[in-house]
Amino acid sequence: MQILNEPWPWFGTLRGRPLSAANLISAGTLSAGAASLLWWAIQHGASVFVAAGPPGAGKSTLANALLEYLPENARVYVTSGPWDRIDLAPDDDGPLYLLVNELSAHMPIYLYGPAAQQAFALLNRGVRIIGTLHARSAAEALRVMCDEGDIAFESLATPFVFAVIAASWQGPRIVRRLIDLAFLPPGGELVSLDAAAADPSGVQSLARWSGIAVDEVQAEIASRAAHLPV
Repeated sequence: MQILNEPWPWFGTLRGRPLSAANLISAGTLSAGAASLLWWAIQHGASVFVAAGPPGAGKSTLANALLEYLPENARVYVTSGPWDRIDLAPDDDGPLYLLVNELSAHMPIYLYGPAAQQAFALLNRGVRIIGTLHARSAAEALRVMCDEGDIAFESLATPFVFAVIAASWQGPRIVRRLIDLAFLPPGGELVSLDAAAADPSGVQSLARWSGIAVDEVQAEIASRAAHLPV
């Protein structure tokens, strides 16, 4: 992974030490099945927003862990506020990703305004996004993304996955869990991936978007899951 600009707005705002996807699986935040779905979707070109309601729920931690699933030749650009020009052009050096610390107007380093509009315009040129936003469900995350990005749902021509985290107290410790996972194909409807192994609609949507047969998609996801801790 090659970082193209100042990384602080993404890496400098992480709380505590960075955790890997394996760490999050071991902690119970992710299941191996959910991690393998996210891995598969990212490596096939989907953008991902990790959402949560209150601060501290773990959305930045999960979003950062997902970077290990980027292609080896990925190039990343860290967005830095509403007036960031994001003057980038995709080329043959490798897939290009925007890292969005948060899609909101809550702080000056977050993505909103003209920069958010530019970021979503770049999606139509092959750029992808890994980022976070505030929402308590995948459906709400989609609404927040369209509102904060000032884009119409009908104009979305690239795929998104929404992963929603919730945090709760169990005795003296905070437990963080993935509670909602959904896929939005270009020009399609939001479909749940929470039970993709049992519910064929999620895998069928992934298959239609990718052009890969349903059984091959299932086999690829299962193969990735086999390399992850249970």
